Amino acid sequence: MNEDKIIQELLKDLEKIEADLIKRIEAALKAGYFTDVELSQLVAELDLYQELNNLGYASKLEKYFDNFDEILLSINEQAKLKGLAGISGVAARDLDTLITVKAEELLGKAEYYAKQLRSRLVENLVAGTPVNQLVESLKEIPLRDYQLTVALNSGIAQFERSATAKVYEESPDQRFILFGVLDERTRAACQAVLENQDKKGYTKKQIDDGEVQKLVNLYAIDYANNKSSLEAAIENNYGFANCGGHSCRHRWRPL
Repeated sequence: MNEDKIIQELLKDLEKIEADLIKRIEAALKAGYFTDVELSQLVAELDLYQELNNLGYASKLEKYFDNFDEILLSINEQAKLKGLAGISGVAARDLDTLITVKAEELLGKAEYYAKQLRSRLVENLVAGTPVNQLVESLKEIPLRDYQLTVALNSGIAQFERSATAKVYEESPDQRFILFGVLDERTRAACQAVLENQDKKGYTKKQIDDGEVQKLVNLYAIDYANNKSSLEAAIENNYGFANCGGHSCRHRWRPL
């Protein structure tokens, strides 16, 4: 799976959806639609969140979450090669719930964006702002903001860590090593682990009990660019589920 390509394609699609929605609003403004109805009626009838979904927001997210099924299938196949049963029953339902919650989070971001857009639109209609200025004002509100980008960039890794923990929860002696991208965005904590971890790996209990954090405490100073990044590495608890902290892109590979 080319994770970066999947995410970049989705972000590009969302950028187009955002632009198309603004174009629809601009066309409606120029056609006089918003001035032909009472504002109270407009607020009641204008559903920009639904317009986003009509333009494909929800369907694009659904395609993104299809990759989670592929991840789970891969983890299951690995586990079965080791003689484990894999995911079924309650465990499968738990992971389905996790996917649902993640989907609701991303849909919620779109809903919040739509509410911001409607609020800005009504504000400017009341003020009598010229159409061109109003449209430019709407463009200042991003659908594809930093938080959404982070959620997409880290979502696949977060799910893989959770799914791996669930698949191997009945195998406490299973050992894991950290793997993932090593680039200019890699945190000092993650680089400390990637470059100094025991090749024999660690059990989940060892990881959650702080064995890996000891590596961070010892070696993060070699990779930290500044005092704050070193402090963040030391203060974070390098556990199985969170790894380097919020938006971490790394995950655990079973040995």
